[in-house]
Amino acid sequence: MPFYDFFMADAWEGDFAYTAIHWVSFAVVAAIAVALAFIAGSKRISDRAKNNTIIAVAVFQIVFEVGWRILYLYKGNKFLSLWPFYPCNLADFLLPIALLIKNEKMKDCFYLFGFIGGVITFVYPVGIFITPYLQFSVLKSILQHTGIIFIPVFEYVRGTYRPRLEKFGYVLLGLIIHVANSYGLSTVFGYPGDYMYLDSGLPFVIPGVPQFITMGVFAILILFLVNWALDYKGIARILQARRERGKSAALRDGTAR
Repeated sequence: MPFYDFFMADAWEGDFAYTAIHWVSFAVVAAIAVALAFIAGSKRISDRAKNNTIIAVAVFQIVFEVGWRILYLYKGNKFLSLWPFYPCNLADFLLPIALLIKNEKMKDCFYLFGFIGGVITFVYPVGIFITPYLQFSVLKSILQHTGIIFIPVFEYVRGTYRPRLEKFGYVLLGLIIHVANSYGLSTVFGYPGDYMYLDSGLPFVIPGVPQFITMGVFAILILFLVNWALDYKGIARILQARRERGKSAALRDGTAR
Protein backbone atom coordinates (compact mmCIF):
# COMPACT_ATOMS: atom_id res chain seq x y z
CA MET A 1 0.00 0.00 0.00
CA PRO A 2 1.41 3.44 -0.89
CA PHE A 3 2.61 5.45 2.11
CA TYR A 4 0.07 8.20 1.43
CA ASP A 5 -2.81 5.74 1.23
CA PHE A 6 -1.77 4.11 4.48
CA PHE A 7 -2.61 7.34 6.30
CA MET A 8 -5.21 8.99 4.11
CA ALA A 9 -7.25 6.24 2.45
CA ASP A 10 -10.75 5.64 3.76
CA ALA A 11 -10.96 2.54 5.93
CA TRP A 12 -12.87 -0.56 5.04
CA GLU A 13 -16.13 -1.14 6.82
CA GLY A 14 -15.86 -4.86 7.48
CA ASP A 15 -15.57 -6.92 10.63
CA PHE A 16 -12.20 -8.56 11.00
CA ALA A 17 -12.22 -9.09 14.75
CA TYR A 18 -10.74 -12.42 15.84
CA THR A 19 -8.82 -12.75 12.60
CA ALA A 20 -5.06 -12.66 12.07
CA ILE A 21 -4.72 -8.88 12.44
CA HIS A 22 -6.60 -8.99 15.74
CA TRP A 23 -4.64 -11.88 17.24
CA VAL A 24 -1.26 -10.57 16.11
CA SER A 25 -2.06 -7.12 17.55
CA PHE A 26 -3.19 -8.68 20.82
CA ALA A 27 -0.03 -10.78 21.04
CA VAL A 28 2.25 -7.78 20.37
CA VAL A 29 0.49 -5.63 22.96
CA ALA A 30 0.63 -8.44 25.53
CA ALA A 31 4.33 -9.03 24.83
CA ILE A 32 5.16 -5.34 25.26
CA ALA A 33 3.11 -5.20 28.48
CA VAL A 34 5.08 -8.17 29.86
CA ALA A 35 8.38 -6.54 28.82
CA LEU A 36 7.41 -3.29 30.55
CA ALA A 37 6.34 -5.21 33.65
CA PHE A 38 9.77 -6.91 33.66
CA ILE A 39 11.48 -3.51 33.48
CA ALA A 40 9.25 -2.15 36.24
CA GLY A 41 9.89 -5.08 38.56
CA SER A 42 13.60 -5.64 37.86
CA LYS A 43 15.99 -4.76 40.66
CA ARG A 44 18.86 -4.56 38.17
CA ILE A 45 17.34 -1.60 36.34
CA SER A 46 17.84 1.81 37.92
CA ASP A 47 14.98 4.02 39.04
CA ARG A 48 16.16 6.63 36.56
CA ALA A 49 15.84 4.17 33.68
CA LYS A 50 12.41 3.11 34.90
CA ASN A 51 11.29 6.73 35.17
CA ASN A 52 12.54 7.48 31.66
CA THR A 53 10.78 4.39 30.28
CA ILE A 54 7.33 5.16 31.61
CA ILE A 55 7.67 8.90 30.95
CA ALA A 56 8.49 8.05 27.32
CA VAL A 57 5.31 5.94 27.13
CA ALA A 58 3.21 8.76 28.60
CA VAL A 59 4.70 11.44 26.36
CA PHE A 60 4.28 9.28 23.26
CA GLN A 61 0.64 8.68 24.14
CA ILE A 62 -0.14 12.38 24.42
CA VAL A 63 1.84 13.32 21.31
CA PHE A 64 0.16 10.57 19.32
CA GLU A 65 -3.32 11.61 20.46
CA VAL A 66 -2.66 15.19 19.39
CA GLY A 67 -0.87 14.15 16.21
CA TRP A 68 -3.55 11.92 14.71
CA ARG A 69 -6.18 14.58 15.40
CA ILE A 70 -4.11 17.09 13.43
CA LEU A 71 -3.96 14.55 10.59
CA TYR A 72 -7.72 14.07 10.68
CA LEU A 73 -8.30 17.82 10.66
CA TYR A 74 -6.22 17.86 7.48
CA LYS A 75 -8.44 15.10 6.11
CA GLY A 76 -11.49 17.32 6.66
CA ASN A 77 -12.86 16.29 10.04
CA LYS A 78 -14.40 18.98 12.22
CA PHE A 79 -12.53 19.98 15.35
CA LEU A 80 -15.33 19.17 17.80
CA SER A 81 -15.91 15.75 16.20
CA LEU A 82 -12.39 14.82 17.31
CA TRP A 83 -13.08 15.42 20.99
CA PRO A 84 -12.33 12.22 23.03
CA PHE A 85 -15.93 11.20 23.65
CA TYR A 86 -15.05 7.51 23.99
CA PRO A 87 -13.86 6.63 27.52
CA CYS A 88 -10.63 5.01 26.32
CA ASN A 89 -9.87 8.08 24.17
CA LEU A 90 -10.31 10.37 27.17
CA ALA A 91 -8.18 8.02 29.25
CA ASP A 92 -5.45 8.38 26.61
CA PHE A 93 -5.00 11.93 27.89
CA LEU A 94 -5.91 11.55 31.57
CA LEU A 95 -3.65 8.60 32.44
CA PRO A 96 -0.43 10.03 30.95
CA ILE A 97 -1.16 13.43 32.51
CA ALA A 98 -1.81 11.84 35.91
CA LEU A 99 1.51 10.02 35.67
CA LEU A 100 3.50 13.01 34.48
CA ILE A 101 2.19 15.38 37.16
CA LYS A 102 2.18 12.60 39.80
CA ASN A 103 -1.41 13.30 40.81
CA GLU A 104 -2.57 10.44 43.05
CA LYS A 105 -6.23 11.46 43.02
CA MET A 106 -6.31 11.42 39.22
CA LYS A 107 -4.72 7.98 39.32
CA ASP A 108 -7.38 6.80 41.78
CA CYS A 109 -10.10 8.16 39.48
CA PHE A 110 -8.90 6.90 36.11
CA TYR A 111 -6.20 4.20 36.29
CA LEU A 112 -8.44 1.24 37.09
CA PHE A 113 -11.21 2.15 34.65
CA GLY A 114 -8.72 2.92 31.88
CA PHE A 115 -6.86 -0.37 32.36
CA ILE A 116 -10.04 -2.47 32.34
CA GLY A 117 -11.35 -0.58 29.30
CA GLY A 118 -8.11 -1.19 27.41
CA VAL A 119 -8.17 -4.93 28.16
CA ILE A 120 -11.85 -5.34 27.29
CA THR A 121 -11.27 -3.56 23.99
CA PHE A 122 -8.87 -6.28 22.84
CA VAL A 123 -11.07 -9.06 24.22
CA TYR A 124 -14.29 -7.69 22.73
CA PRO A 125 -13.32 -5.12 20.08
CA VAL A 126 -16.04 -2.93 18.62
CA GLY A 127 -15.29 -1.09 15.38
CA ILE A 128 -11.49 -1.45 15.59
CA PHE A 129 -10.43 -4.28 13.30
CA ILE A 130 -12.38 -3.13 10.28
CA THR A 131 -9.75 -3.95 7.64
CA PRO A 132 -7.96 -7.23 6.85
CA TYR A 133 -4.58 -5.48 7.02
CA LEU A 134 -2.82 -2.85 9.10
CA GLN A 135 -4.18 0.48 7.90
CA PHE A 136 -3.63 3.65 9.92
CA SER A 137 -7.21 3.68 11.21
CA VAL A 138 -6.60 0.24 12.72
CA LEU A 139 -3.13 1.12 14.02
CA LYS A 140 -4.55 4.28 15.58
CA SER A 141 -7.17 2.34 17.50
CA ILE A 142 -4.60 -0.20 18.68
CA LEU A 143 -2.21 2.47 19.94
CA GLN A 144 -5.05 4.33 21.63
CA HIS A 145 -5.65 1.31 23.85
CA THR A 146 -2.04 0.44 24.65
CA GLY A 147 -0.91 3.31 26.86
CA ILE A 148 -3.92 2.92 29.15
CA ILE A 149 -2.81 -0.69 29.70
CA PHE A 150 0.94 -0.09 29.89
CA ILE A 151 0.91 2.81 32.38
CA PRO A 152 -1.17 1.16 35.17
CA VAL A 153 0.64 -2.17 34.72
CA PHE A 154 4.05 -0.50 34.96
CA GLU A 155 3.16 1.52 38.05
CA TYR A 156 1.49 -1.44 39.78
CA VAL A 157 4.39 -3.83 39.22
CA ARG A 158 6.89 -1.18 40.19
CA GLY A 159 4.92 -0.41 43.34
CA THR A 160 4.61 3.31 42.69
CA TYR A 161 0.82 3.05 42.57
CA ARG A 162 -1.56 0.57 44.16
CA PRO A 163 -5.35 0.89 44.10
CA ARG A 164 -6.94 0.78 47.55
CA LEU A 165 -10.51 -0.15 48.39
CA GLU A 166 -10.78 2.84 50.72
CA LYS A 167 -10.50 5.03 47.63
CA PHE A 168 -13.12 3.22 45.54
CA GLY A 169 -15.21 6.38 45.73
CA TYR A 170 -12.64 8.03 43.46
CA VAL A 171 -13.12 5.21 40.95
CA LEU A 172 -16.86 5.94 40.95
CA LEU A 173 -16.11 9.64 40.53
CA GLY A 174 -13.96 8.82 37.52
CA LEU A 175 -16.80 6.73 36.09
CA ILE A 176 -19.21 9.65 36.52
CA ILE A 177 -16.76 11.97 34.75
CA HIS A 178 -16.53 9.53 31.83
CA VAL A 179 -20.33 9.29 31.61
CA ALA A 180 -20.65 13.09 31.69
CA ASN A 181 -18.07 13.39 28.93
CA SER A 182 -19.48 10.61 26.73
CA TYR A 183 -23.15 11.51 26.99
CA GLY A 184 -23.19 15.07 28.30
CA LEU A 185 -20.49 16.89 26.35
CA SER A 186 -21.22 14.89 23.22
CA THR A 187 -24.79 16.21 23.27
CA VAL A 188 -23.64 19.76 24.04
CA PHE A 189 -21.15 19.66 21.17
CA GLY A 190 -23.75 18.22 18.80
CA TYR A 191 -22.26 14.71 18.40
CA PRO A 192 -24.50 12.46 20.51
CA GLY A 193 -23.85 8.75 20.41
CA ASP A 194 -23.57 5.56 22.44
CA TYR A 195 -19.89 6.10 23.27
CA MET A 196 -19.88 3.78 26.29
CA TYR A 197 -21.91 1.08 24.51
CA LEU A 198 -24.65 1.19 27.14
CA ASP A 199 -27.28 0.51 24.49
CA SER A 200 -25.13 -1.60 22.21
CA GLY A 201 -25.39 -5.20 21.15
CA LEU A 202 -23.03 -6.42 23.83
CA PRO A 203 -24.05 -9.88 25.05
CA PHE A 204 -25.31 -8.82 28.46
CA VAL A 205 -29.05 -8.37 28.53
CA ILE A 206 -31.74 -8.97 31.16
CA PRO A 207 -35.20 -9.12 29.58
CA GLY A 208 -37.35 -6.18 30.62
CA VAL A 209 -34.45 -4.20 32.11
CA PRO A 210 -32.94 -1.30 30.12
CA GLN A 211 -29.46 -2.29 29.03
CA PHE A 212 -27.89 0.92 30.31
CA ILE A 213 -28.94 -0.15 33.83
CA THR A 214 -27.57 -3.68 33.54
CA MET A 215 -24.37 -2.44 31.90
CA GLY A 216 -23.93 0.26 34.54
CA VAL A 217 -24.36 -2.18 37.44
CA PHE A 218 -22.11 -4.70 35.69
CA ALA A 219 -19.41 -2.06 35.14
CA ILE A 220 -19.42 -1.01 38.81
CA LEU A 221 -19.30 -4.66 39.91
CA ILE A 222 -16.32 -5.39 37.64
CA LEU A 223 -14.51 -2.28 38.85
CA PHE A 224 -15.04 -3.29 42.47
CA LEU A 225 -13.98 -6.91 41.95
CA VAL A 226 -10.81 -5.92 40.11
CA ASN A 227 -10.07 -3.30 42.79
CA TRP A 228 -10.58 -6.00 45.43
CA ALA A 229 -8.34 -8.46 43.59
CA LEU A 230 -5.55 -5.87 43.40
CA ASP A 231 -6.05 -4.93 47.05
CA TYR A 232 -7.20 -8.26 48.49
CA LYS A 233 -6.33 -7.20 52.06
CA GLY A 234 -8.40 -4.06 51.69
CA ILE A 235 -11.60 -5.27 53.36
CA ALA A 236 -9.71 -6.65 56.38
CA ARG A 237 -7.79 -3.37 56.64
CA ILE A 238 -10.97 -1.29 56.46
CA LEU A 239 -12.70 -3.40 59.12
CA GLN A 240 -9.64 -3.21 61.36
CA ALA A 241 -9.51 0.58 60.95
CA ARG A 242 -13.19 0.82 61.90
CA ARG A 243 -12.63 -1.30 64.99
CA GLU A 244 -9.72 0.90 66.00
CA ARG A 245 -11.83 4.03 65.51
CA GLY A 246 -14.60 2.45 67.57
CA LYS A 247 -12.18 1.67 70.41
CA SER A 248 -10.76 5.19 70.28
CA ALA A 249 -14.25 6.70 70.37
CA ALA A 250 -15.16 4.50 73.34
CA LEU A 251 -12.00 5.53 75.21
CA ARG A 252 -12.71 9.21 74.55
CA ASP A 253 -16.26 8.83 75.82
CA GLY A 254 -14.99 7.05 78.93
CA THR A 255 -12.40 9.73 79.57
CA ALA A 256 -14.97 12.50 79.12
CA ARG A 257 -17.25 10.91 81.72
